[in-house]
Amino acid sequence: MRIPEELIARHIKTHSQRSEEDKAAVAVLEYFLASSQIFTNFSSEDKWPNTDGTFELVENPAITRRPSQNFIVQIKGTSCYNENNESIKYNLQNLAFPAYIAKEVTSDPGILFIVLNPKRKGKERVFWKYVSSKFLNEIDFYNNSTTITLSKSDEIFLNEGSIHSFVKELIKVKEHHSFVNKLEGLEYKESDVLRIIEERNKDICDSIDRLEIEDETRESISRKILQPLEDFCVATLLLNAISHGLETPRLIDAYEIALLYRRTKFLNEFLKSLKYLQRRIPKDGQNERLMLKYYDYLWDIRKLLKDKHEISILNNLEKFPTHMDTEDNEYYSMVATAINKTIHKSAAFNKSRYFIEKKTPFFIEGERYYELTLQLSGKYASKFNRIIAYSKENINTDYTIQIAYLKGYVQLWEKPSEIKVITDWKVSIDPAILNKFATILNKELKIKSNFGEYTSLMNFLKQTGMNLLDIVDLRDSKFKSIIEKIYTNKNTSYFKNILIDLHEQFNIHSRIYGKNIIRYILLRLKEEIIENIIRNPEEKKVFFNKNLQISPKCIPFENKPFLYNLHGSKLISLRFPEMF
Repeated sequence: MRIPEELIARHIKTHSQRSEEDKAAVAVLEYFLASSQIFTNFSSEDKWPNTDGTFELVENPAITRRPSQNFIVQIKGTSCYNENNESIKYNLQNLAFPAYIAKEVTSDPGILFIVLNPKRKGKERVFWKYVSSKFLNEIDFYNNSTTITLSKSDEIFLNEGSIHSFVKELIKVKEHHSFVNKLEGLEYKESDVLRIIEERNKDICDSIDRLEIEDETRESISRKILQPLEDFCVATLLLNAISHGLETPRLIDAYEIALLYRRTKFLNEFLKSLKYLQRRIPKDGQNERLMLKYYDYLWDIRKLLKDKHEISILNNLEKFPTHMDTEDNEYYSMVATAINKTIHKSAAFNKSRYFIEKKTPFFIEGERYYELTLQLSGKYASKFNRIIAYSKENINTDYTIQIAYLKGYVQLWEKPSEIKVITDWKVSIDPAILNKFATILNKELKIKSNFGEYTSLMNFLKQTGMNLLDIVDLRDSKFKSIIEKIYTNKNTSYFKNILIDLHEQFNIHSRIYGKNIIRYILLRLKEEIIENIIRNPEEKKVFFNKNLQISPKCIPFENKPFLYNLHGSKLISLRFPEMF
């Protein structure tokens, strides 16, 4: 739910006097929270906009007394409440504090403390609520007050065990608190987005600097860096959308804009991987591997913000170890030299088509290069048809490519060794694959590589880095503009009709039975998968009738949380999570 900005501003301006019960509640709360892990800085004085100070959380005081998180608080005292066996109802008569949390761009979570009977000695009870996005969305800001339900799990007791449990809950809040949750509820302007980038950049840089402290491991530092990454990625997405003319973009708008440019499409991939991470809790040892995986994305964000927005961030990113040993570093240094000597020369395109099987970035003297494992396309291709090539350009596509390359040389064991340096590349889906794919949809298609529409489509896929599934999932208006861009002044439009049908029948919101088989094929357009479906519909149980529906004999997978993916001669499960 989007909260009107004018309502937020109106509530922030409201101001209620502190009652005697509120003042007494501050003293009660300080007494309850006396702990080596919580350091309070409360105030009982009247303070606009009804915030009552802060407290700091120290997770492991035996190791370090440095606070890991700061919390903003409001403290309310009351003897007016309704209680039953399961819960307590309390009426918050002023919405200034929730409005302040909703509006303020800060990485500090908001906590609302409610102290019952603060002036009755021995009868005091302390409850707490994390002012999360869910909490905010449950408030009707058109009203001047809201009723809060307090459960038994929200109560803090005056004993060590209860305080320990409260600290554990605070750690969970710290790990999951995000600007992103609030971005769905408010429209953020450029100044707000820049503050988010600044805050999260500071968090990440501070964590990297802590690698120099002996008691901090790469695993623990990686865990801390992973926490702010989603905010960092989303804020960059929004800033990119603002630079394209949208003053207060929504996330879906920013996502689609980034999708249309190869320079920014990595932000979409980064966000997808972070959304997946939300559904998993990394085990010990996995945080560092995830950080190494995301290192390339962080490098891209740093370069994008520097080149396009003149914002300098992540200045200590190179301090994070990438586990490159001395021999590897020496070899890749020679490769980088060979690439720089070769990339500006021209070469003819090779006729063979390759899938990018693996792409490994390496960093030499502040520059990034790629080692590519290319797999020859075709249903009879095997690992013996693979080649290794090097590039300074990030070749970003899910489909087969054709490459132009020249030979470069590196000195290994005092002997020159030959390497392949890519000087140019293009997306090149075999037209025969597109024609076979059309038969699965019960359509006839005879497109060739010399058709203008084919060349235009391949150029568009290279320029944007999109795949056909990305195009199919675009909103109607954006999809129409893309199709018009691809097919303007083209003599043929055979595949255009296929794309329109795919958009109508198999987009992410479609409920057509069996859509996920087609969606999976569109991701890579591999010949062996299409051939299996065409030749063995009964065995694979994935064939379509004239109404573009899966046969009734098929496994009814639409009612399950997973869909099916071909792996050799078997079907295995694969998930397509929806982001929006």
